[in-house]
Amino acid sequence: MSLRTALEAFPADASLLIFTTLGHVYSGRLVDIDATSVTLGRPDGPPNITLNLNDVSGARLQEEEEEPGP
Repeated sequence: MSLRTALEAFPADASLLIFTTLGHVYSGRLVDIDATSVTLGRPDGPPNITLNLNDVSGARLQEEEEEPGP
């Protein structure tokens, strides 16, 4: 399965963690995927983040963890 196919399998407007080949991690809402890039909406608002698919090494859903109670 290609990376683009894997990204397209995520739900629309999913919040993702995107890992790059340089070791960076980007967090955002999946906005668009085209032939060469993926666009994430930043959690704090515009502008969007656009990454070349060749620079992406992986992606996963971002899940909120509950804070431990007292």
